[in-house]
Amino acid sequence: MEPVITHPWNLNGGDALNLQQNLASKLIQKDRLADLKYVAGVDVAYDEMSDHLFAAVVVLDADSLNFAETAIAEDQAPFPYIHFYRTNPLTYR
Repeated sequence: MEPVITHPWNLNGGDALNLQQNLASKLIQKDRLADLKYVAGVDVAYDEMSDHLFAAVVVLDADSLNFAETAIAEDQAPFPYIHFYRTNPLTYR
């Protein structure tokens, strides 16, 4: 499954907040999934001194919670850090 990105990454603070609120409104809060085989988590850290972003993803087997796959990525922030703007291009790498 590939993410579909339909917005630019170079947003100002106001536009980033609007985008984040729009994405949040699409969140599905009801369990509509059948049996899960995998679950995943992602996090991104920002180094204020260097404008570097560090991302990590872990995919777990849903039954055993054993690691199925992990990935990390590092890059320069493509736009100034906005503390409430959680979506960034590094998470899609």
